[in-house]
Amino acid sequence: MIALVVTGLLAAAGAGVAGWLLGRRAVESRTAKLERRLALLEDAAGRKYRDRLATMRRRLGFVYLDGLPAAADSELADMFEAGARYATQAEWDKAGERWTKAMAKASPSEAVALRVLCGICRLLLSQPSEAQAQFEAALAVSREAGDRTGTAATLLALGSVAAEQGASRDAAHWLEESLHLSRRLSLKELEAAALVRLAGFADAEEQYERALGFHRQAVAVLQAAGDRAAAVRQYGAAGETLFRKGELEKARAAHEDGLLLARQLHDRLGEAERLTAIGVIHRAEGDAQRALDVLERAFHIHEEIHQTAPMARLLHELALLHEQLGEWDVAHEYHERSLELSREVGDRNLQARSLEQMAEHCLSHAAPQQALAQFEEAARIDREDARKRDLCHDLTGVGRSLLQLDRGPEAAKFLADALALSLELADQKAEAWVSLYLGRAQRGAGLQADALRILERTQALARKIGEERVLAAALAEAALVQVGLGDWSGATETALAALDQHRKFDDKREQAHDLVQIGAALRHQSRLDEAKSRIEDGIRLAHSSEAREIEARLLSEMAAVNLALGNPDLARQNLERSLALREGEGDLRAQAECLMELGRLLAGAGEYEAARARLDRAVRLYVKLDDRERAADATRALVGLPGAGGGVQLV
Repeated sequence: MIALVVTGLLAAAGAGVAGWLLGRRAVESRTAKLERRLALLEDAAGRKYRDRLATMRRRLGFVYLDGLPAAADSELADMFEAGARYATQAEWDKAGERWTKAMAKASPSEAVALRVLCGICRLLLSQPSEAQAQFEAALAVSREAGDRTGTAATLLALGSVAAEQGASRDAAHWLEESLHLSRRLSLKELEAAALVRLAGFADAEEQYERALGFHRQAVAVLQAAGDRAAAVRQYGAAGETLFRKGELEKARAAHEDGLLLARQLHDRLGEAERLTAIGVIHRAEGDAQRALDVLERAFHIHEEIHQTAPMARLLHELALLHEQLGEWDVAHEYHERSLELSREVGDRNLQARSLEQMAEHCLSHAAPQQALAQFEEAARIDREDARKRDLCHDLTGVGRSLLQLDRGPEAAKFLADALALSLELADQKAEAWVSLYLGRAQRGAGLQADALRILERTQALARKIGEERVLAAALAEAALVQVGLGDWSGATETALAALDQHRKFDDKREQAHDLVQIGAALRHQSRLDEAKSRIEDGIRLAHSSEAREIEARLLSEMAAVNLALGNPDLARQNLERSLALREGEGDLRAQAECLMELGRLLAGAGEYEAARARLDRAVRLYVKLDDRERAADATRALVGLPGAGGGVQLV
């Protein structure tokens, strides 16, 4: 346009042919310079907006702006800027409204860019279906207008959303089409973004070699385009893939390459992120001290640069490290700080992961009600964000929490949902663990036959995939079911198999637990000497591992064996020790059961006053637990004592 106008003016001035040619060359030179300056200004404006829209860029891996930052229409430019202001304040609804209104003033290619921006807003509002609709509309407009750059961008957006929602075939098709088109058009930013998405998609499918190929290509494209800061992140992504593949040394080498490049660029954020990743690898290798040193170096950099989002991720890693060191209180504090920061920056994935870890801590410290609330919140986030694999873990956690709360039927519902997800994802490891807990829930709900069937399937699956710990736990759980069914011979055989498995891990606590079932099963088969020997082994293991609740159960079982052997005095000593342990643990129901056994034993020995005192306490505990049936049993035993007439009266 500029060249035509100036050329026309020269011709109108009546210049000669030679002068006209010279003038034309001069104008063309000036025009080329002007176009280069305009391109530079447009690139600068684009970079400015890409920086301002960094959250949107992180969410989808890119932002597509077309010519919006330098729009000729002032009204369109104002509406675009208004949307950008709202986006920088994370007011995604308002940003989307402004950009939707701007479409009326936009050219087809500008409308494509605006629809892509509106789609990203929908993603940030956890509305993937609405986002997909925006991207599909953008694709239709771009194809109709012959806007191949817009087509490449919208294909990339559609592929990214499909990958997140588990639509594997659609994701692969769209991402590969975007990659090929970006390459033909030399759109380096879109090409790199497509490669990054394809790598992530391959990672999710556990196609690690393919993922590494995409990562390497992305690094090469970014280096060629001069975006070395993005190349630092790609070295990190390659390191993460190698980490998941189990090649820890190669993973560390990839992160160290990224660390070197980050230091050359004086990229303090990139340096801190690579240090964090290296610290995680040291933690995975069991070198906790080196991990702590490296993570603390990353922590100091984050304090210096005040980047909230990566600081939240680092705090999460520090929490996991302190868990590994057995420093639970410190770990819990780091998780709480990570959760607070992740909420501040809107990192929903990290919020859910922090909640999961805090819930695991609560479960292991006998706080199932708190764990339940945290797992439920994590499940809500992961369900809204369509993270099915994480949702499967969350639902399993909800089920486990309900199991600790003795709410077996409710637990079974959540675990059944988790099992369906694990099957949909073809995740056999998750399937094995969920099946184990579902069998436990069915046992708790009194569905013994159903529990046994699913536990037998769990054992078969665990053997198939080599999950030894699942196998051990499933055998132990099946033994409990067989005890409940009165299958003493089967329970003995199954519990002995569980014991052998737990010995492989030197898990003294679980070995002691197995020996409870073995002792009970042997006693019911009148194999009393064998039972006594096994129970003694269990008591030693439970005591050395400080498993007081299991030790108390073993002592109660030993009391039953001693009674059967005609040693009531030893049985009384066993029960008194068991009661003391249960009182220390604060388990009211177990205390009440132990008091009942003691009361009956003392009554049988003619020690009626001592029996009355124990049974009276048992009644009071059952009343406190609102267990009217057991309270009535204890009351009948109490009033049946010679000279009885007092005690707690049931209304």
